Amino acid sequence: MSRGYVDRVRSDFRKTFDTPSGKHTLMWLYENLHGKQSTFPEDGNSHKLAFNEGKRMAWLLIMENLREEDMDMRRQYEEYLTGKRREALNE
Repeated sequence: MSRGYVDRVRSDFRKTFDTPSGKHTLMWLYENLHGKQSTFPEDGNSHKLAFNEGKRMAWLLIMENLREEDMDMRRQYEEYLTGKRREALNE
């Protein structure tokens, strides 16, 4: 792949995820594609492990294209969790 193509894809990823809806979607992906939690299943099932690793690979591909924002990701995730906790307390 050419450098121009890679730069365009990274730019498109940043534009996509730099909206309120995009940030919410990115947090959902983080939670559901093993961005934070272990991929190793409690029961040790190798098929589940392979499935979870496949999901994590999708997350890593997204993060590779958002490399410049990796450090910001943790802060955004913590803000997202704080908001979810507040919502749960208000219910």
